[in-house]
This record gives sequence, C-alpha cells and structure tokens, in this order.
Amino acid sequence: MKVGLISFFLLFAPFTAARISDGFSIGLLDIMSFAFLALALPRISSVAKTGLGFLLTLLICTLTFSFLAGSIVNEFSTRDLAFVRMIFIMLPAILLISQPMSEEKVWRMTFLFFWGGFIAVLLGIVLHHLGIQIRSNQQALWAGDGSGPSLRAGGVLGNSSDFGHLTAVWGSVCGLGLLVFGRQRNRFLVTLLIFAVSFYATWIASSRAATLHLLLAYGLALPFLLGRTGWAMAGCATVFTLLSLPFLLSEFSLLLPQSVTYNLQRLDFLNISGNSTFLQTGRFVNWIHLMAVFQENWFLGIGYKNINSDYGVWGDNSYLTILVEFGLLAGTVNILLWIWLIAVSAASALKNRGGVVFFAVVLSEAVHGLTVDTGTIWYSMPFAWLFITAHYLLQTESRGIKNKRGVATAGNLYPPTPYT
Repeated sequence: MKVGLISFFLLFAPFTAARISDGFSIGLLDIMSFAFLALALPRISSVAKTGLGFLLTLLICTLTFSFLAGSIVNEFSTRDLAFVRMIFIMLPAILLISQPMSEEKVWRMTFLFFWGGFIAVLLGIVLHHLGIQIRSNQQALWAGDGSGPSLRAGGVLGNSSDFGHLTAVWGSVCGLGLLVFGRQRNRFLVTLLIFAVSFYATWIASSRAATLHLLLAYGLALPFLLGRTGWAMAGCATVFTLLSLPFLLSEFSLLLPQSVTYNLQRLDFLNISGNSTFLQTGRFVNWIHLMAVFQENWFLGIGYKNINSDYGVWGDNSYLTILVEFGLLAGTVNILLWIWLIAVSAASALKNRGGVVFFAVVLSEAVHGLTVDTGTIWYSMPFAWLFITAHYLLQTESRGIKNKRGVATAGNLYPPTPYT
C-alpha cells in the first residue's frame, strides 16, 4: 500500500492542483497527506535511525516547536493551516524511508513522475501560449519596449516560481535518472528531449533559479554519465551551447523582440553577453534587511509567512526565510541538513553512476533554494524530497546490486555499452 500511495502521488499530483482564488489553492498533497501521516507515524522510530530520516524528523520537530511557541507568545494562529501544509511537504519522503529501495523502484518512481510531470509541464506551456491567466496577479515581465508586460508561464497554479521549480525538478530527475536506470537503448535522445522541453518551460517562465538548476544538474552529471561514449561530447556541447546562447543571440539583438532580449539578459547568469541583468535584483537589499530582523527575533523567529505581511518583502532564500521565520534552532537544522546532503551525495558521486545523479539532484536543488523559497513550495518540493530520499536509500542500502532485467547499474561509473 505504501508503494502504491507514493506511485499514485508521483503520477497524478503534478497536474492535479488548482487555484480556487488568488489567495487559495489546493492540490493532491492536501488530500493524501493524512494517509501519508497515518502510515508514517508508526514507523517514525525506524525512520529516525537513518541519517536522512533523523535530520528530517529533527527539522519537523524544531519547526513545530518554533511555530507552536511563537503562536503562544506572538499569536501566529492565522498561519496554522499553511504551516501544516509545510510539514506535509516532507511526509511522502518520511514514508519512503521506511521501506527498502532498489534500482527497480527508483526507475519505477522516475517513470511515473516522468508522465505526471510531463502532463503538468505541457499544460503550463499550452496555458502560456493561449494567454490564459490562472490568477489575476500572475507574474509578468516589463521589457521596457512600450508594449506592456508579457506574462510568465505559471503552470496550473499561475505561479512562475512554482512552475519553474517543478519543471527543473522534473527535467533533472527524469532526464538524468533515465540515463542510469532506463532500459531504452535510445535513452540519451529521450534525455535530450526532456532537457529541451524543461529548458523551454523555464525560459517562458523566465525563472532564473530554475534555469540555473537545470544547467547545473546536467553540467555536473553528463560528463560522468556519458563517460567514454561518443555522446559525452554531444551532451556537454548541448549544455555549453545553451550557456553561450545569450552571447550568440545578442549579436542579433536588433532583430529580436525586446521581450526576448530582456529575457536573455535575465537568464545570462555567467554574463556571457556582457549585458547580464541576472544579478540585478532587489533580493540582496532584502536579505540584508532580513538579517537585521533575525537579530531582533533570533530565538523563535517572526512566525511563518510573516516576512511579507509584516515587512512587505519576500525572503527569496529558503535558508534565510526559515531562519527568520522560525528562529535559530530550526534554521540551523535546515542548513545542516543540506550541508550533510551535499557531503553525502558528493561522496557517492565518486563511487558510482547512481551517486552522480544523487549529487546532481541534491546540489542543483540546494542552489535553487538560494534565490527561491523552495522549502515552502508545497506543489513541487515533495517530488524533490522523494527523489533525494530514493537516491539516498539506494546509495546506503542497495549499492552494487544489479538489476535482473538489465538496467544500467549504479555500481559502474561508465555505461557498459554506447547509447544509440
């Protein structure tokens, strides 16, 4: 039943979410989380015996302590339901830790999420090109060409950050996972297609963090996953071509619409074109201000979701947001969790191909959280936690076990046969 519940969630949750009003949305996580909770609670003692399980459980406990203590002291009761949803984000991963993992299970999870995520990404692309706004205040870009704002793709919830995060998680997890665990001999070509679709979706969402997420994951993993095959150069060339795209198109900027040029400059995080606006953001000023807020409320924080309501800014940094809203204890545990994950996955990357995917998924997700409040994205963060957990379990419990059906094993750094 546990496996079936997670499989159902991976297949249907990406596209079964809806915005009821500008201030209220609902998804499959809200409906299924009580089942996740009922199954996970009896196993919490065994879950906490693993490194990841212990840190996730500790994070949930410290978040809950800060929230409840803050509610008593500062009356944060209006955020109760939102906080419960934040805890729900980690429940599927907690449940997954309680069961054994194998390459076959990781592949099954990847396959299901591929189709569920593909439908969600495709819906986001179609809605964008039809000009359909899911919410009245959907994010837009002001290109400065006198033509007014251009809508950013926001997926089924009308939020470009959420859609960008889902797309980046889908593109990195499914594309790279297919290379290691897939059975198809043409799996590299399918990976290229996944990368192309996800890159285009992050482009129309104009999500800088999601674009960096994808390029970092593929740039890290492809040279190792493709190894000695002839596809290594092709894969790396694809990534580097996309990195140089702002420079190439800037040479024809007079022929391009102003909105396209503006988007290129926003996503040019290496300043290859020489006209990058990637770092031109109010986030840095906000972060300095929020650090001052943290110093005044360091123990319990200011309360969940109160950064914007009390100070009129957005945290736009998952680590800083949790630190400011929940205080020193929960903020420190959250930061230590991600440092530990990076260290564990980096060590795994030196041992086998599955470890390379693990490291790429963890590091790209950790970097994404530097400029987006990914830790509170209830729509897409459960998928990131599920696959981080699956790869962690595979590395710690099933390393070196070969799949009987001929799946490319995680125990070899290089694939046994060329991709065709």
